[in-house]
Amino acid sequence: MQRLRNIVLLLAAASTAVSALAQNYTPAPLGVVVQKEDLHFAEDFYRALVTVGTNKFAFFLPEGFRLNNNPADGSIKLINREGSCKITFSILGPVPETGELNPETYRALLLEQHPDAKILVESARGVAGQNGPAFDLEWKGPSSITQSARVLFVASPMGVLEFMAVSTPNNQALMQNSFGRVTGSFWISRDGKFEVLHPFTGS
Repeated sequence: MQRLRNIVLLLAAASTAVSALAQNYTPAPLGVVVQKEDLHFAEDFYRALVTVGTNKFAFFLPEGFRLNNNPADGSIKLINREGSCKITFSILGPVPETGELNPETYRALLLEQHPDAKILVESARGVAGQNGPAFDLEWKGPSSITQSARVLFVASPMGVLEFMAVSTPNNQALMQNSFGRVTGSFWISRDGKFEVLHPFTGS
């Protein structure tokens, strides 16, 4: 009985934290420029250069993806030519005072967004030197089509960053590889300037 009570309290705390993420937060406008990098490879590399207030960050676009962002809502969307895979980057709100991201909070956030979702894998992944909770999950989309997703949350000077990639299960390999391309090359400026990045190391 005590264990059940503890679980209920934990879920309630996570739900409260989820609500706090959504309340009283207005995303900062994003300024985005896509730049072709001259890296002397046969493949063309394009990098998104993003400015949020005084913060700057950058990442490489996966091959065959185009950028479709809404600067006003604090998010960036990438979609492939076929429309079968989408990657979204968002700034959710301030980092908790502890500086730590509780996996329970972000699991609850995902299940609030997709109540019928099944979380398949829960792990920790890294972006720009920071680790955070990550989830692989599935849910039924429109017309009962299964959607597969990989989601990662990390703390940063800009706030809590959410990276989400979504596709149908038969495009899962493309989705996961493209997700890795974005998160593996993601770079945050330490001096307010953009730098040339190497596409394979992100540094």
